[in-house]
Amino acid sequence: MVLRYGELVMLRACDELREFIPDILCYARYSLMETVIIATNLSDNTRKFFFDLSQLLPVYQKAYTNNTVVMIKNIIADE
Repeated sequence: MVLRYGELVMLRACDELREFIPDILCYARYSLMETVIIATNLSDNTRKFFFDLSQLLPVYQKAYTNNTVVMIKNIIADE
């Protein structure tokens, strides 16, 4: 449901030096119950990257209390 009806926040993909990587499309869709982060490598090369999640901080500060538990799960390669 969050992919269809959730709010959209664009995110930045960064390398190890915190430099922006322009060929990674990265965004989050969120609702009060869940957040999904989508990242797509638009280049032909394998890339290692990190998410800059600072854009989500204001969302979580408004929507959740201080005692919220956040669970992170990789749904593609869950181990």
